[in-house]
Amino acid sequence: MSGLADRRRNLGPIDFQRIDIPSLDSDELTNNQGNATQPRPVFVRQGVAAQNSGSCYLEVGDIKIMATVNGPLQLRGEFQSQAEIEVSVNIQEFSGVEHKEETSKSIAEFVKSCITPAIILEEIPKSLIQVSIRILSGTVGSAQKCASVNASIMALINAGIVLHDMVTAVSVVQKDEQFFVDVDVNENSENVNQLLVAYKPATKKIVSFQIMSAQAVSKESIEALLSHAEPACLHLRNAFASYLLEDYVKESSKSE
Repeated sequence: MSGLADRRRNLGPIDFQRIDIPSLDSDELTNNQGNATQPRPVFVRQGVAAQNSGSCYLEVGDIKIMATVNGPLQLRGEFQSQAEIEVSVNIQEFSGVEHKEETSKSIAEFVKSCITPAIILEEIPKSLIQVSIRILSGTVGSAQKCASVNASIMALINAGIVLHDMVTAVSVVQKDEQFFVDVDVNENSENVNQLLVAYKPATKKIVSFQIMSAQAVSKESIEALLSHAEPACLHLRNAFASYLLEDYVKESSKSE
């Protein structure tokens, strides 16, 4: 596909259905409003930037992210037995995101901690893999960070980078006794606990996680947050795998 301005992307997937969840910044949540137990539908498209080794455009809710990969690039100097990973984040002026420099650094650090364990670094020694993320829109918070991870992984796959597994990331928010998966909540919101988890389904291991909360988080709360995060990560992994399989079938039929 040559660029982002195609009709299907603008209209969204045919089976796309928005999940409406009340804002967690308000006090309007009540026990009878139920919990969100699965991530929101995601629109993803690989190979949208021909000038890069790999790329992925991802939409979820109001979040819009473009991730590109360059490499493996040869590193000069002494031999290194493993590849190096470099992650940069560029928040566009029209995105509406504040504190751009601080937010960019925070997202880049989290993405790097999530994708590095997924890459078979020893298979590409003395190499550099550059991952660039452009935030086009979305609320600053845990969901945006996780979407950046997922877009980066799909861009790495598109670039043909060898991976141990398709790591997926998801956020879970706890407000009182309720848990919400993959909702747009500002990272500075009070009276909520937020957990970001990157999960490697093949080995059933958490490769990275981050807790954001204005108050102390109990062990019991962390365990409850994790119990919601892991199946949500697996749900996302299956959704991305279905997309990859569908795309492979389409490309195979074209070549026949």
